[in-house]
Amino acid sequence: PWLTTRIAFVRPPVLLLRHPVPTVLSQLRTFHLEEQMRPRIKMPDAVFSERYSANLDYLNGLAPGLERNVAMWCVNNLSTIRDPRHGKAWVTVHYEDLLLDPQRELSRIALAWGIDPSIFTEGLDPHKASATTFGSDLRRRPAEQAGKWRDRIEHDQKQRIQNILDHFEVDEYSAFEAAPVH
Repeated sequence: PWLTTRIAFVRPPVLLLRHPVPTVLSQLRTFHLEEQMRPRIKMPDAVFSERYSANLDYLNGLAPGLERNVAMWCVNNLSTIRDPRHGKAWVTVHYEDLLLDPQRELSRIALAWGIDPSIFTEGLDPHKASATTFGSDLRRRPAEQAGKWRDRIEHDQKQRIQNILDHFEVDEYSAFEAAPVH
């Protein structure tokens, strides 16, 4: 929202959202976020830090690691998801939708940009792994790739994560489903 109120984009920017659970699992594994494992987090000295101060007690009441970082995902993304210009000033694309039907999602972006969709979709290889997909972690079927994280956490932790999503009123995602809730 901040960018789109200050920059007159020729074409609406793309907001790529990914389910918070696999996002955080990937961050923890890829970047070894030891600082996120600290017993308490401190108020960051950053722009828009009021979103943290409003939630600091709640965040510090969560287990460090996955659960606290899912809550941080909520804190960091909620104002954009709930902005009244969401879906108008930018194009929102869910990673999971892009993975499951890249042709449709890229065509949707092209339509919003007023350009020929074939620019994006010619030579498309939907099975090419990202740079952060480790070893044999790439699944051949897109639905399996999108949902592989579900077997990595226990049901009780999924419920705690669902409680976090419910606390922040994030209804775009469920801790029990890989695909976004549309």
